[in-house]
Amino acid sequence: MGRPEDKYVKLPAIIHATRIGYRYLSIKSDASGIDYDADTNIFFEPFRAVLERINGKPVDADKAHYLVSQLKLKLSGNDLGRAFFACLHSSIEGYRLSDFENPANNDFSVVTELPYANGEDSFRPDITFLVNGMPLGFMEVKRENNKDGILAEHDRMHVRFKNEAYRPAFRPN
Repeated sequence: MGRPEDKYVKLPAIIHATRIGYRYLSIKSDASGIDYDADTNIFFEPFRAVLERINGKPVDADKAHYLVSQLKLKLSGNDLGRAFFACLHSSIEGYRLSDFENPANNDFSVVTELPYANGEDSFRPDITFLVNGMPLGFMEVKRENNKDGILAEHDRMHVRFKNEAYRPAFRPN
């Protein structure tokens, strides 16, 4: 975090996230395809561990990878994320993805600069919020009174929302 924006905006935002219950994860040594799925950015081990905890049955790494592949299919549809949302609220193949009745059973993590890529298109949100290893939100931070920076980011987001390559990452309403 060598940029002024990191020191004055990103770091305080991460600290605040940890104060409200998120755990900071460094992804410097994590590898795409090994530690997380390159297409969905779902982190395999936190995903596996939470599935095991909230479903009360063993979930091995192969099963976790398989379920991530099933979620990837749900995310590839052109339904604006409705199929994925339904899985979050119910289950996928008999496995609940989150525990709404006892939120303490879930895993809340925050990471920085998690890359989203599809072919030539790529971006890295400043902060990504993971719930049970699944990226469910992100935040772009800007220094105060940085009007041009905020407007430029706003314009970039609108371009990204329209890009089909980012459908698995963005689910507009």
